[in-house]
Amino acid sequence: MSGHRALAKLREAKLRLQRRVAFTYEPAARDCRSCPAPAPCCTDVHFVNVHITWLEARAIEEKLAELPEETRQAVRLRARAAVETYQLSDEGDTYARSYSCPLYVAGTGCLVHQGGAKPAPCIHHACYDDPRDGPPDSLQLALEAEIEALNREATLELNPPAAALNAEHEPCRWRPLPLWLADSAQLDAQDLPGLGQGRPQAAPRVEEELTDRPLPQVERAELGDLILEPHHRR
Repeated sequence: MSGHRALAKLREAKLRLQRRVAFTYEPAARDCRSCPAPAPCCTDVHFVNVHITWLEARAIEEKLAELPEETRQAVRLRARAAVETYQLSDEGDTYARSYSCPLYVAGTGCLVHQGGAKPAPCIHHACYDDPRDGPPDSLQLALEAEIEALNREATLELNPPAAALNAEHEPCRWRPLPLWLADSAQLDAQDLPGLGQGRPQAAPRVEEELTDRPLPQVERAELGDLILEPHHRR
C-alpha cells in the first residue's frame, strides 16, 4: 500500500470514529468550554499518556505542515521540553509516564482536532458525569487495531525507522506522542512511499459535520452487542 493511500485510510478511520463519538456520546458529556480549568485534560501532566504510531505521527506532521512555520517550531520545542521534563523514552513501562500535550495551544485548542490526525484516545475521551454514558472502550481498541494494520501495510516494501519497530520487529510501535514530534528526522518523507511527491490524498469532508452543525440531542444509541464500559486512560 502506498504512503498516500495508507494516510488517507488512516484519516478516514479516525474521522469515522470522531463523527460517531460526537453525535452519539458527546451530547451527554460536559461542555469543555465551561470547564473551570481550561484544557485540564490536554495539559494535565498527571493524566495525559497518549501513545501513537509512526504512521499517525506522519499524519500529524502533514496536518502541522498547513500551519505557519512559527507554530510548527513551537510544537517541536514543546515536544522536546516534554521529553526532557517528564523523562519520556522507549524504555520500561512507557504508559506509566505522563506529560502535557505539545499539540494544545491556549485559546486555540488542539492543533490537529480536524483533518483526521487526532490520536485515538483523544477522540474517545470526554468528561462524563456517568462513565456509562461514554463510548465503549471497544471502539478505541478497534481503531487502534486498524491503525496497527495500516502501519504494517504501509511499510511492507521498505525499511521503517528503528523507532517504529516493536518487540516483534513489526512497524507498529506505540510511543509517547512527544517522542515522535521532538525529532522530525525520524519522519522523513523518503521513509514512506508516496510521500514527498505532491500532496497526500485528501480525507473525506466529514469534519464539516463536526464543526459546522450543532450536535443533535440524541438519546443513548443502541449498539447491539457492544458493551458500554467505564472510560479509561491510554
